[in-house]
Amino acid sequence: MSAASAVSPVRVAPGNESPRPGAQVHANAAAAKIRAQGSACVRLLNGDMSPWFRAGDQVFVRRWDFEMLRPGDVILFERDEEFFVHRVLRRIECNGGTASAVITKGDALDVADDPVTAAEFLGRARRIHRRKRHIDIESLGQAIVARVLARISPVSPIVYAPLRLAKRLFS
Repeated sequence: MSAASAVSPVRVAPGNESPRPGAQVHANAAAAKIRAQGSACVRLLNGDMSPWFRAGDQVFVRRWDFEMLRPGDVILFERDEEFFVHRVLRRIECNGGTASAVITKGDALDVADDPVTAAEFLGRARRIHRRKRHIDIESLGQAIVARVLARISPVSPIVYAPLRLAKRLFS
């Protein structure tokens, strides 16, 4: 296994829950590893990206040029000492057109995040490691699905709200 693909025991703290003890230390180690070595594997602790990414999945993240991000890309970013793995919906211009940012959203969440800047951006997801499966999210089929998800993401609350209600009623 090459140094670029070595798995790091890192966890990403949930965005809307308090992180598990030690999760923040591991997440900071992942950010440092990405900045220094260019890649890391992070473990997802929540279902923000469900059903495509599941809690417990390890996501291989590699450093990437912020200006090359496209709708559908899944990125890792840091905000207020918390780490998020969310999908890029679109790029926006800010500060009078002198800088750009991206709008992201977890696939299973109802609202988009505040704009993500280049300073918060850590890297782009390349693969999912789920048990013994490795899913290449850069393959043509996965890329097409990712772009479709980015397009329909603004209406996802219409889909997820009835599913959440059904889950509460039957569990």
